[in-house]
Amino acid sequence: RQEVLQVNSQQNRNWTENQIDALTSFTYNTGGGNLRRLTQSDRSDQQIADTMLQYENAGGRPLAGLTRRRRAERELFMTGYN
Repeated sequence: RQEVLQVNSQQNRNWTENQIDALTSFTYNTGGGNLRRLTQSDRSDQQIADTMLQYENAGGRPLAGLTRRRRAERELFMTGYN
């Protein structure tokens, strides 16, 4: 969570609590390096949410559990946008 809050501050983002929670889950499962790649400062929130779905592979193959997790994180991240 602290790493997500740091990125939020460094990139002058105004993420909601749901977005912070979704990114915290994402970071816990994929690592801080992926958080920074995911949230490059030129990406919109929509692009961040869509890119989350690309992190569904283990051993080079998509796993159903990871697909479900990324979809749930994306949905939480986008809560309030729809």
